Amino acid sequence: MPERLTPTLPPGGIAPRPSESFGREKRIRKSADFARIQREGARVTAPHYVFLLSRQPAEQEGPARLGLVVSRKVGGAVVRNRVKRLARECFRRWPEPWPAGIDIVVIARAGAGDLTLEAVRSQWAGAFRPLLRKAQGLLATARGDGHSSATSSPGASPAGAPRRGGPPRRP
Repeated sequence: MPERLTPTLPPGGIAPRPSESFGREKRIRKSADFARIQREGARVTAPHYVFLLSRQPAEQEGPARLGLVVSRKVGGAVVRNRVKRLARECFRRWPEPWPAGIDIVVIARAGAGDLTLEAVRSQWAGAFRPLLRKAQGLLATARGDGHSSATSSPGASPAGAPRRGGPPRRP
């Protein structure tokens, strides 16, 4: 019997080009990471999206990562999955505002399910300038001033001073 020549493909079929893949290293998956970004992230809004940006922890720095939040207010499961697919596509196709070392959480608002890819791209493009400015600011703060999440955090006490919980008490 003649030997069949078949191309070697990875499990699952056709392999995406490396630049278009959306592997684990580009996803925010842990709830602790979502909470950290929502707690300390910079916010940029568009009509149907809210973007939260935060610098990645020093020990995890790598390519920009995307996290998606799409509630039932947006629509049923099919609509929510479509909104997530379109958001991932925008993140993959237009990586300009996403420098390495930044985590991005995109929260879809009601009405996002009615948008086409071009409409989503248009809304994201309208937010690109402030997104890029805030992302560069987050990275510059981490590198330039000597402030990092390990040495300074919101609400931290001055060096050596004991931290007191809550607001000061009235006499």
